[in-house]
Amino acid sequence: MNVSGRITQLLAADEQVVGHSQQTLLLPDGREGIRVYVRDDRGTVPDHIDGLPVLVEVVGRVEHHSLTSIDLTTQLGLDPRTRTRPLVGGISVSQSPHAPGDGTLGYFVRRADLLLLLTAAHVLTSQGQSVLQPGTGDGGTNDDMVATTDTRVYDPAAGIDAAIARIATGVDCTLDINGLGPIATTGPAALNQVAYKSGRTTGLTAGMVIDTDCVQTVGGQQFQHQIVVDAFAASGFSQGGDSGSLVVARNTAGKLFAIGLITGGSGRISVVNPIGPVLTRLGVTLAV
Repeated sequence: MNVSGRITQLLAADEQVVGHSQQTLLLPDGREGIRVYVRDDRGTVPDHIDGLPVLVEVVGRVEHHSLTSIDLTTQLGLDPRTRTRPLVGGISVSQSPHAPGDGTLGYFVRRADLLLLLTAAHVLTSQGQSVLQPGTGDGGTNDDMVATTDTRVYDPAAGIDAAIARIATGVDCTLDINGLGPIATTGPAALNQVAYKSGRTTGLTAGMVIDTDCVQTVGGQQFQHQIVVDAFAASGFSQGGDSGSLVVARNTAGKLFAIGLITGGSGRISVVNPIGPVLTRLGVTLAV
């Protein structure tokens, strides 16, 4: 069921709270309740709210992941921070000039017959600007221009932080993600689903979906209807530079399908825009 407005107001009053479920969840102990995400400690968050048990998750500060201050690459396949042609998903990109930080080329989308690349809007902050691969933090220069930013949507209230860019003439692409392979389709996230991503900084990682509809404060902005992935590894599911990575899962036939796009996270969790609203708002379809 929907979490009541009163619960939202109670949690908003606690500065330690960075997010909470928007739907009740089946908690690990089998009870129906809500998850509350806090920075450092539970603060004033009670054990129960309106009769619902509360599971508190200490996740640290949640920020956008277009940073370049860490280097935790664990990859299969290509080094994601080097110049890569043809382009594939999971490699370094940034805007030029005035890059806010390197991010990740998530995958490719289509608008009619036009092929475009997909990443986060806070990675490509201005329409009409050049997109470099690799990004400027990885040595990219104007000679590495591969695309031009076409459309960007940064709308926390709608839960969307996404941008597309027109691929330059003569730049080849392979519909593939570094270390993962091609993506067959899109689909919804599900609780306890195993998720994967390949990104500029942390390479190929895996985690578990622990929330499919939550409010999360990312970089000071409150994003609605987000997916939360909890990493299997201590290094996290994503880190600075992984924003824009496509998050995928496997169906019963073993085929990969896209569930969302990384906007940010903390040292433990990653916050993911659901892929359906992202594609609809941008007016594109996943390239398959």
